[in-house]
Amino acid sequence: NHLLNTQYSVLNMLAYHKVELLCTTDNATDDLHYHKQISSTNHTLKVYPAFRPDALLDFLNASWQNEKEKLSVATNSSINNLDDFLAALQNRIEFFHENNCRLSDHGLEFMSSLANENPSLVFHDLLYKKNISHHQSQTLKTYVLLELCNMYHTKKWVQQFHVGALRNNNSRLMQTIGKDAGTDSIGDFSQAVNLSAFLDVLDKENKLAKTIL
Repeated sequence: NHLLNTQYSVLNMLAYHKVELLCTTDNATDDLHYHKQISSTNHTLKVYPAFRPDALLDFLNASWQNEKEKLSVATNSSINNLDDFLAALQNRIEFFHENNCRLSDHGLEFMSSLANENPSLVFHDLLYKKNISHHQSQTLKTYVLLELCNMYHTKKWVQQFHVGALRNNNSRLMQTIGKDAGTDSIGDFSQAVNLSAFLDVLDKENKLAKTIL
């Protein structure tokens, strides 16, 4: 009850300042419980989710297997290969879409180049806890991101790419308040060439969704 009262106090404050629409940032495996709760009320302020699957694309992170298990639970499915993984992500996009999501959000240090690595083999090694290289993880991420962008286009979503962020500059504060919680800055990563090629691949097929960089 206390949380609910706090939630409505915040909503009332935003409504007072004439905010009409608020989009949150939500993990792909989030159950969107509070969004459903708010949408069931007559509150004038609309609160919609934004789909941010970053944790599921951070393939070298020690917590990735954990995130993959959360995805499996959220979709009630087994993930035994790359096709299963993409199908589970599509399932979550459908769920978010049903809950008024029309926006995706990706944090990218940089866009890696589209390579000739076999993504299914790389994903197989990752799934069965074999070592994959940084290059392999980046090319797999780019491949999965390309597939996600095709899904976004089908749903007529807007896609956002936050490119070039240098995360967690203050390690002491990261230990205190967690990662990506306010000690980030602009990075100086190379962006334009690979990003241009990535967007052009989508545009050639007329599958480039509205995009915010």
